[in-house]
Amino acid sequence: MTKRIFGDRQISLVGKVVQFRSIVLGILLYGSETWTVTAALRRRLRVFYAKCIRIMYGITRNQQWKKRISNEKLREKLGLQSIDEIIDSRCLRWVGHVIRMNNDRLPKQILNAWVPVVRRVGRPYKTYGQGLIELLRNRGLEKEIQQKNWQKVALDRDVWKTVVDGTYVSQAVAGTRARIARINALQPACVAPK
Repeated sequence: MTKRIFGDRQISLVGKVVQFRSIVLGILLYGSETWTVTAALRRRLRVFYAKCIRIMYGITRNQQWKKRISNEKLREKLGLQSIDEIIDSRCLRWVGHVIRMNNDRLPKQILNAWVPVVRRVGRPYKTYGQGLIELLRNRGLEKEIQQKNWQKVALDRDVWKTVVDGTYVSQAVAGTRARIARINALQPACVAPK
């Protein structure tokens, strides 16, 4: 597949991107919604993702280094999201789907389950719940996490889509922005002295 599709210069970049999104990312990220993603795994995925992008462009790592082209520039030219954004949005989309399920469904029961057992040596460093809370903090839901009502945010499908997209603005931030806008509207414009 590397030589036949991604290494072929007669196939356009648009065609390569379509194949990459549908085949490679589909296989690579199968089940990633439920992964507990560690820093080491993220690094390995970033390396593989960058290698695939270089293969689509037909350049080597050495050529990229000599011309001082960053991976981000190549990725943006292709119109692709970063692998971190893709994994995070898939995880959040799935969690929102599970939260909106009925309480008798098994995925929702497992998501809300708690096992009061001391975790032994050799366990994974992070649980799925801890990774999810970290992801929600990165998306701006700090206040909702503290008040333990991020699941209420997930129940509203339209608001949750903004969380998945990374454009979510919490009510506290929105209220602060509204107050600043009102204050700025009330203050007279400063006139520079002549």
